[in-house]
Amino acid sequence: QLAVQAEVDATDPAGCWGDLAVSHKARHEIAGGTDSRADIDLAVQCLERAVGLADDDVAAAYWSNLGATLIDRYWLVGDTSDLDNAIEACGVAAEVGTQDPDLPAYLANLCLAGYRRVEAGGLSAAEIEARLDLSINAGQSAVTHRGSIHDHLTLASALLVAYEHRSDLASLSAAIDCTTAATCLDDEPADQRASAFHHLASALRQRFESSGHDPDLDASISAAQQAVALGGGVASTDAATLIALATSLNIRFELTGSGTDQEEATTLARAAVAADPEPDNQAALALILATRFERLGRRADLDEAVEIMSRLCRSASASHPRDLSNLGALLLDRYDVDADQADLDAAIEVLDEALRLIPENHVDRAGFLTNAANARSTLYELTGDPHTLDEWVDLAVTAAQVCPDGTIDQPAVLCSVSAAERAVPDDGGEHHHASHAHGVLAAGLRTRFEVTGDDSDLAAAVRHSRASVETSDPESHAYPARLTILGACLLTTYEVTGSVHLLDEAVTVGRQA
Repeated sequence: QLAVQAEVDATDPAGCWGDLAVSHKARHEIAGGTDSRADIDLAVQCLERAVGLADDDVAAAYWSNLGATLIDRYWLVGDTSDLDNAIEACGVAAEVGTQDPDLPAYLANLCLAGYRRVEAGGLSAAEIEARLDLSINAGQSAVTHRGSIHDHLTLASALLVAYEHRSDLASLSAAIDCTTAATCLDDEPADQRASAFHHLASALRQRFESSGHDPDLDASISAAQQAVALGGGVASTDAATLIALATSLNIRFELTGSGTDQEEATTLARAAVAADPEPDNQAALALILATRFERLGRRADLDEAVEIMSRLCRSASASHPRDLSNLGALLLDRYDVDADQADLDAAIEVLDEALRLIPENHVDRAGFLTNAANARSTLYELTGDPHTLDEWVDLAVTAAQVCPDGTIDQPAVLCSVSAAERAVPDDGGEHHHASHAHGVLAAGLRTRFEVTGDDSDLAAAVRHSRASVETSDPESHAYPARLTILGACLLTTYEVTGSVHLLDEAVTVGRQA
């Protein structure tokens, strides 16, 4: 009926096409999945007709709705041109709707389209910066004009994407400030406030992983617990919030060994996956199980974690570079248990694929490089192949070069030349930063010196092992291993040079370890 009316109504044709688009979107949302592709395509076509027919005083709303619908279609189809067109449509809405009371909504949609386009990938460095600036500026304007929880969280999401691509802790701190402000808007609905606390918990955890600021971890747990409380308890809270709380509790378990935190983290993660088995939730459960294996040695936990991550990585639609890197690390863990070279070969394959997929300037790239270096170190210990040794060192050199300034180490398994140097549990988090990268590099350089006798490798090994200790948190589980690598490098240098002061220093750091 709306379609017929749209063709014949001369008084408000744009309104008819807009109403028809709303109906198609509603049917799309009910059907869901690829079965609803025809309706989302028709909604886009209707809105394209509407913007061409609308009077100037209402055109902005149709442009913004067109942008929002294009974003919806991107999620269904994955065509980045929809995001490019959404940016254009939302930009027109913001430009022509400056006096419109819905301007903040237009700006929020523009912010969303901008940072989603960066996340989608395939942009040059200049294009990334342009999209980020556009997104953040639009988000800030939306907060200034209206300042709802939705506006604050959209801006915070843009700032978090900026942090990932710029390795800029200032962007991360700004995102935390933005979400903190959202949690203070007490007059908004409980579900919106719960969402604000959930986003705050995630951002605080991310800053803890990047800077090691201990109060952030406890604050993250507290914010996630508040989100669960506002959501009506575990049974009625959305899966993403349960995962946020579970992940922070898991990190605290890694640091303190608290069995209560571990049990609650596992229970929450399983509840989240049961409620919504989407890939991110499954990946979080896998990492929590991997942590429990590292701490408690339960082989079933490791096997389940590998199974989950393998299944995710086999799904072309769900696979993500971070999933591949995490799978590689898990396969290395299992190789350490079983010495099955098939696991080692598979780990190297998926870690190399993760490196190929992650952008050059991504904040996590140093961690991916370090994981790949770890795999090469293990292969070298198995084969003694000089080419593998060079690959190990080259990867570790690159990891040390790209580590973001001001970040801390979040080690997984420290690659080294002895069992003592390799037995390092995970400190929690997905970032493998400066201290870990320097340690991996020092171990590789020392090993290559022992093979080639190149004094420059030994000198560099001492330098990087010192950097590893100096940039490591003394409370970290990895700190003794950092000291052990430094001591080994100093001892080797003493054996070459006969400098007694190096031997004395090696004894000192060994005792400290």
